[in-house]
Amino acid sequence: MRLVMKINFTTKVALVLCVLFSSFLGKGYSQITLGVDSVNCGVTSTTMHASLLGETPISSGITVDDQWSTAVIPIGFSFNFYGTSYTRCIIGGNGAICFDTSLAGSGFGWSITSVLLGNATVKNCVCGPWCDIDVVYGGTITYSTVGTAPNRKFVVSFCHDAMFSCTTQWTTSQIVLYETSNIAETHIAHKTVCSTWNNGYAIVGVQNAAGTAATAAPGRDFPSVWTATNESWQFTPNASFSAYSVSSIGFAPVPLASSATYWFDSSTGAFLGTGPTLAVSPATPTTYIAAALGCDDTSYSFIHVDMSSLVSSSGGTRVVADFTLEPHPGCIADTVFLFNNSTPPGNTSVWDYGDGSPLDSSATNPRHIYAVQGTYTIHLLYHNSGGCQDTISLPVTFNHSVTSSFTASAPSVCLGAPVTFTNTSTGGGLTYSWSFGDGTTSTDANPVH
Repeated sequence: MRLVMKINFTTKVALVLCVLFSSFLGKGYSQITLGVDSVNCGVTSTTMHASLLGETPISSGITVDDQWSTAVIPIGFSFNFYGTSYTRCIIGGNGAICFDTSLAGSGFGWSITSVLLGNATVKNCVCGPWCDIDVVYGGTITYSTVGTAPNRKFVVSFCHDAMFSCTTQWTTSQIVLYETSNIAETHIAHKTVCSTWNNGYAIVGVQNAAGTAATAAPGRDFPSVWTATNESWQFTPNASFSAYSVSSIGFAPVPLASSATYWFDSSTGAFLGTGPTLAVSPATPTTYIAAALGCDDTSYSFIHVDMSSLVSSSGGTRVVADFTLEPHPGCIADTVFLFNNSTPPGNTSVWDYGDGSPLDSSATNPRHIYAVQGTYTIHLLYHNSGGCQDTISLPVTFNHSVTSSFTASAPSVCLGAPVTFTNTSTGGGLTYSWSFGDGTTSTDANPVH
């Protein structure tokens, strides 16, 4: 039975992640912290590590419809909401938490007939989403405090909770309060529309105790009717806590502390293994996904592994070979000037000039003379004492032969008659200097004398 459950869980994660890849790759927000081991030069494998921040759910005690929790719930830290600090709250069975603890055990209204601002039913509340849920027909409502000060999180999870009147439909969502930053988040894994009851209305947002200030997520206020899958909103207070801004963030609910970590290749979706660590040998830079299960959803994190960037200082600092060249053609021989830009500087440079001459490690920025014109490939091997090395090659071409020749308009003429000299020399970028034998000269290409 354990083996069957494990396989089912793995399949479930894979199916959920296939949906997530295109939507959230690169958003980078997660409850799973990832790292990767450094390596020595020449090593082609490494190990990734996942540290999971998970919750151990505690029952809210809500088992009837339309009720605020009878128990006043400890948050576990001081949370500032619209300028007032709270250490306790109550949980509402219809998808909200409230800081007015005097409402504990009382009814929680389900009817949504107006926008969030000024709505008396959810004053001093975080709605995530507020809609007509009925746990009598299935689901759980739990809470927990996770993490360590000053970065703890208070988590309320609505897990696969049936909708009133549409009891085969359900909502799975999570509200998270953050210590220190006083940010509130809602993570909605699954929310459908029960059109036969309350017109399917639902609201996501925050409202102060007086009902004079509220912020709803875009398109998630009355009278919008909407569905959601893996959708998250972050509500951030301003400096005076008088108002909140809202932004869409990557879907990242706090998973279960009891969940394993599941690893995937982000480009192919291939399942790679289970556990807090995974050994990989990527031939090219690769992005991996680590996933953990929630009550009815999946949280995930991304890590990019490039073996060439993981070389540790103890195994030799990674080096990069790089150079530029400057050709200097000559009449008898040609010279190339080499400029070494390899990093980090100060390591050993070994030059192969490509003309059969011995390897040269005498200079960082050498000059080399070629006796014969042609094309040569220059190689640089750059290495350090730790055994790390890199190579680069560049071509240099010398092809600038010159041939002097000309013809005259006549082999002999009468004294004083003009002779036209036609230049038939070959070569590129030529200039001319004529001497006619009688003490006169010319720089024309085809002079007449």
